[in-house]
Amino acid sequence: MSLGKWKKLRREEVIPALEELHKDPSNRDVAERALGLVRQFGTPEEFNEAMEVIWPHYSNHPEMLAKLGWGMSRFHHRDEAKQMLDASLAIKEDPEIRELKEFLESAPRTSPPSPPNRILQLMPFLIIPIAILTVFGAIVFSGTSKKPGHVYLANGLTKPYSVMVSGEQVEIGAKNHRKLRVDYGPVRISPVPGAEYGFPFEPIELDLTAEFWKRVSGGNVVVFNPDRTGLFSYQEIVYFPEDIRVATDEMMESGSMSLYAGKEMHEFRKPDYVFREAPENIKMSGSRLTKTAVQFYPELDPSAIVSALLDEGDHAQASEYLYAQLKAEPERQASALLPILSLVGSPEEVVEFIEARLDDRPLLIEWHRYYQELKPTVDPSHNLLAEYQDRLAKNPENSDLTYLTARQLPDGAEQQAMFLKSTQMSPPSAYGFYALAYDDWARAKFGDALRNLRKAIELKPGELTFQSMEYDFLAANSKWDELATMAQADFEADPSNFTNAQYYVTILAANGEESKTTGVITQYIEIQNEGFAMPDQMGQQLLDLFESSIAIGKHQRERYAEAAKKIGSPIWDFQASLCEGNIAAAESSLENAAASAEDGYVPTDHRLILYAAATAKGKRSIAEKQLTLIRDDFASNKEGFGAWIQEGAEMPSLEDLINDRSSRGYRNVAGVVLAMRSKDNTERAEFLEYAKRMNYNFDFRTLVLDWIFEEIE
Repeated sequence: MSLGKWKKLRREEVIPALEELHKDPSNRDVAERALGLVRQFGTPEEFNEAMEVIWPHYSNHPEMLAKLGWGMSRFHHRDEAKQMLDASLAIKEDPEIRELKEFLESAPRTSPPSPPNRILQLMPFLIIPIAILTVFGAIVFSGTSKKPGHVYLANGLTKPYSVMVSGEQVEIGAKNHRKLRVDYGPVRISPVPGAEYGFPFEPIELDLTAEFWKRVSGGNVVVFNPDRTGLFSYQEIVYFPEDIRVATDEMMESGSMSLYAGKEMHEFRKPDYVFREAPENIKMSGSRLTKTAVQFYPELDPSAIVSALLDEGDHAQASEYLYAQLKAEPERQASALLPILSLVGSPEEVVEFIEARLDDRPLLIEWHRYYQELKPTVDPSHNLLAEYQDRLAKNPENSDLTYLTARQLPDGAEQQAMFLKSTQMSPPSAYGFYALAYDDWARAKFGDALRNLRKAIELKPGELTFQSMEYDFLAANSKWDELATMAQADFEADPSNFTNAQYYVTILAANGEESKTTGVITQYIEIQNEGFAMPDQMGQQLLDLFESSIAIGKHQRERYAEAAKKIGSPIWDFQASLCEGNIAAAESSLENAAASAEDGYVPTDHRLILYAAATAKGKRSIAEKQLTLIRDDFASNKEGFGAWIQEGAEMPSLEDLINDRSSRGYRNVAGVVLAMRSKDNTERAEFLEYAKRMNYNFDFRTLVLDWIFEEIE
C-alpha cells in the first residue's frame, strides 16, 4: 500500500474512531473498534490516549484487558503487556491468552521497529514495507514437532566454503544460501578439519531440545552465517483491497523493516516468505492483511551494507559487520571501509586492529595507506619513515613496500624517483603508477596522468582508489565518449541511484547529446514513482536538479542560474547569484545558508569562490569579510593552502601548490585566490594559467570562474 492509502485510512478511520471513543467510551463496539484501529494504524501516543479512555470503563472485562495487552506488546511495552494479560487471566482463564503471555515471557527482547530509510527504499531489490509489528495474528502455536522446520546456512562472501554440520560436510556457494536438514537434538556447525577460511570461525553449538528451538518447530526461521558478512532483513508487508484509493505521504513514517548483520546466527519469527519476494497482490477477504518476509541481499556490496546499517542508526551492528567483513575479505573495498571504522571505534582501536594485519603477505596496501594516515594522530612521536625504511630493508625487492616507503619521504623529487622505481621492479607496483598519475594530474599533464592510471588499473583491476580517479582524468582530457559509456554502464547497473542518473545526464550534455537526457530522466523518475507516487513538488525539484546538471555539462551559466533559483534553498540561491555575478545577493544567500545550518557551517570552498568573485568585482568589504571567515576555518592548518591563506603567511610557489594534497578538491579556486594575492606579475600569471587548466570540473564553481577569469584579465 502506498503512503496515500495509509494516510487516507488514518484520516478517515483512525482519527474519527478516536473522536467517537471520547464521545461514547462505554459503548463496547466503539471501544473495540477504536482500540483495534490504533493498535494497527496508530502511533504510540494515540494508543496511550485510547487506553486512558478505555481502562476506567473496562477494568473488569478480561477480553478488553487482553486486547490492551496485545496493543502494549505491539508498542514494545512488554512488562506492562504481561501485567495486563495477568489481570485478564486473573478474571478468566483463557488458553490463547495464556499462550500469548508465555510467548512474551520467552521471546527475545527487540527494540521498537524503525521506519525504513530512504537509501533502502530507493534500492530496487528491497521490498518497501508498510505496516506495524503484529502480535495478535500469531498467538496460537502448533507445539513442538520432532523436526525443527526452517534452518538455513548463508554465505555473505565472494568465495564458497564448506562447513561441518553435526559431522556431515556441507558446501555453501559464494553469496548464497541453502536449507539445512538437522535432527532434533544437539547441532554443531564447525570448520572442516584442515580448511583455510580467512575469517575467525568458532564452532556454533546449540541444543534443539531447548526452549529457544520450540519456536523453530512452530515456524520460526533460523539462519546460520558463519562468516557474519550477510545482510538480512525482516519486513512486514500489508495488503489492502484494490478498491482503496491511493494518495501519498506517509509510507516512510509507519513502515517496518529490521536489518540484521554481523552475527553468526539470526532468528526470525514466523515469516510467510523466506528468501523470496512477497507477491505484489494477494487474495484476501478482510480490509487488511499482514505478511512477513525474510530477505538476504547477496548483491549488495560491503559499502552499501554498512551505509544501510549506519543510516538505521545501528552503530553496534555496523561495527560488528565492518570488523567481520574486513577480517574475512581484507582487500574488498578496503579503501571505502577502513575510514568508516573511525565512525564506530576509537582511533586507538582502529590502529590496533590494522597493525595486526600489516605483516600479511601479499601486502594489504590500503591497510598500510590508512595506517600511515591514522598512526600520527594516535602516536605523534612515532617515526613512520623509519618504520617503513626498516620494513623495506627486510624486503628490498618488494615494489609495494618501495611505494609505501616513498610516501613518507619529505623531499618531493626523491619521493617521485622512488615512486618511479616501484613501477620498474618485478612485479611493478600498481600503486606506484597511481602515485605517478596523481603527480601528472597535479601538474595538469592530463594525458600522462590517464596513461599511468590505466597501467595501475590494468595491474589491479577493480580497485576503488584507482577507479574513482578515472572519471576525473577522463573529464580533464575531454574524453566524453568514454565517459558516456562508463556513465551509461553505472546508470544501467543501478538506475534508481540519483548520483548515477545525474552524472550520466551531465556527461550526455557535455558530449552534445542533450536529446538523450530526456529518456534517462524519465526512466529515473518512473522508478522513483514505483510503489508510491512522488508529490508534485518533489518531482519538479528533481527536474530542476537535472536541468542544472545539463547546464553544467553544456557550460551554460545563465541556464544553470535559472535552474538553481527554482530549486530555491539558500545554498542554491547563492550559486545562482554567483553565476549572475551578483555579489551582494550571493553573500546574503550564503549567510542565510549558514543561519539555517545546525552548526552555522557552510563549505569553506563556497567562501573561497565568493572571496574570489568579490575581489574580481572590486567588492572589497565582502571579500575581506569572507577572507576572515576562511582564515578561521583553516586556523588549525599547519601547512598547505590553509596555512598560506593566513595573514602574514609567506607566498607559496606554483610548485608548492602542485605538491599540496589538501587543496586537491578545489585546485582551480586555490589557483585563482593565490593569483589574486600575489604581488609578482609573473607569478600571478602562472597561478592564473594553472587555475584555467584545472577548471574542468562539473560544478558551479567552474561556471563562476569562467567570468572571474574574464573580469581579472
